[in-house]
Amino acid sequence: MVPRFLTHLIRCVFLLLLVFTAGLFPVSAKESLIASYRFPAHLNAVKSGSPSNNTTVSMPLLPAEGINLRDYGAVGDNVTNDGPALQSALNALATQGGGTLIVPNGKYAILTPVSKDFLNLASAIVIRGVGSASQLRIATPTATTIMLGNLESLSIENLTFVGTPNVSNDTLVALRISSCLRATISNCNFYGIISLNSGGAIVYNYNSDVAIEHSAFRGCTGNSGQDVPVIQNDTWRGLSVSDVDFLDYGVLNGVYYSKTPYSAAYA
Repeated sequence: MVPRFLTHLIRCVFLLLLVFTAGLFPVSAKESLIASYRFPAHLNAVKSGSPSNNTTVSMPLLPAEGINLRDYGAVGDNVTNDGPALQSALNALATQGGGTLIVPNGKYAILTPVSKDFLNLASAIVIRGVGSASQLRIATPTATTIMLGNLESLSIENLTFVGTPNVSNDTLVALRISSCLRATISNCNFYGIISLNSGGAIVYNYNSDVAIEHSAFRGCTGNSGQDVPVIQNDTWRGLSVSDVDFLDYGVLNGVYYSKTPYSAAYA
């Protein structure tokens, strides 16, 4: 009696022969040949059509290409606190093991701190906006507004971070990147954000390799009396800054942004 494993091996070889030789036959003949083969019942297959043919093997579903911030409750009216929605969206990325967060058109007021440590949860995420129409208003005067940590790859793209006009202290740190093997901030603009807090910054690079490219810091500043810079590096792995403007003011959608009158930028 032929062992069961040998029978299955013969069936698999036969199937391969069908696939490679099917190209020698007309389409109708190929369909007939392939349809005539039936997978062994013990394989996890999903059957359709006649029970004797048209057998397909089930495959795992691929994750969605991206999730949308508005699907997690974000309003984007520059008044509603969208911090909890951003937190929920980042939690969802961690749950699914990474992916892309889409930030659509809107002015999203981040009035409460948002923090996500992805250690043992995800290795790569992308946060992508649509340019100046995707605005995150930084408004946590005594706390870090957004902290992202423990990723192999982090990409923040096409976003605009803004302070609140006529407010003398927007945040402790607007964006903190911690313990990331590689992080890229590209095509992002920062308008009128100020940190007057000791230990603060606009972008804080901790134990990470960060690249900032094709971006701008306009009207942003820190407390020079407390040695607060626009970009801070602490126990950093690497930093590159390319094609980035640092200006004392900026105009966005007709709104003038400059916090340098409150404190000269630390250099």
